[in-house]
Amino acid sequence: MNIIAQPSAVPVQLDKQTANKRMTAGLGGGVALEWYDWNVYGVMAAFLSPHFFPSDDPTTSLLAGLAVYGAGFCARPLGAVLLGPVADRISHKRVMLISVTAMAVCSLLISLLPTYKDLGVTAAIALLIMRLIQGFATGAEAGVANAIAIELAPPGKEGRYLGLIGGTFIQLGSLGSSLVAFLVSASVAPEAMREWAWRIPFAVGGVLGLLIIYLRTTVPETLINRAMHRQDESSRIQESTGGVWKTLWSVRAGPGCLDSAPLDLSGFLPGYAERGALRFCRCVGRA
Repeated sequence: MNIIAQPSAVPVQLDKQTANKRMTAGLGGGVALEWYDWNVYGVMAAFLSPHFFPSDDPTTSLLAGLAVYGAGFCARPLGAVLLGPVADRISHKRVMLISVTAMAVCSLLISLLPTYKDLGVTAAIALLIMRLIQGFATGAEAGVANAIAIELAPPGKEGRYLGLIGGTFIQLGSLGSSLVAFLVSASVAPEAMREWAWRIPFAVGGVLGLLIIYLRTTVPETLINRAMHRQDESSRIQESTGGVWKTLWSVRAGPGCLDSAPLDLSGFLPGYAERGALRFCRCVGRA
């Protein structure tokens, strides 16, 4: 009696686990990189502001740099509103690739951007444009990444994947920007940090973007189009535009303000500490 050996399911399971890890790395790594690129400007604002917004008053220079940081927040809702529907109609994957590429390229350009001394007010305008593009890309990234996380999650693990992508990786990116800034500032002299070393964290974000772009290509396209254009679409519950905006406002207004608070502090505290340290040194010197 011949016994036919049954193929083992272990290799298939391993391949599936490997694919899930690569997809998680591509999706989550991109989210972390975007928030690294977003937060690193706030951490470095005290060092780059004098180069783009020179002033006799260091506080005025810092406030101008933080104003550019705040301008990016204005572009984030626009990115979500404009690119979110595009992702649902055309391709989630393409929008995600566009957003992470925009973040990485802008960070790399900021690391190479000539200063006010070289270009005058054009340098400040270019810096503002870079931050607006990054804000636009971050706004698109947030909603689309969460949607992909839910669609790619195994059954019963949607909440875990959503928390991982929409929570853990965001905090890793923010923490990474502070860590890189700390390591750079601890490795060079204070004068070098103020002159040129502030560019290094931006360059790190730009270079890491190349790796993340490659990993993002491994994320499969989700089947949102099939769900959006199924035959029984007419039976779906339709809401008026006004009702959607009313619900959105009631759900996101308060949490949105709370969500922006840590980001505001992450940009404000390093500049406050740097300015406070300078005042302390001056007072000690006078004494």
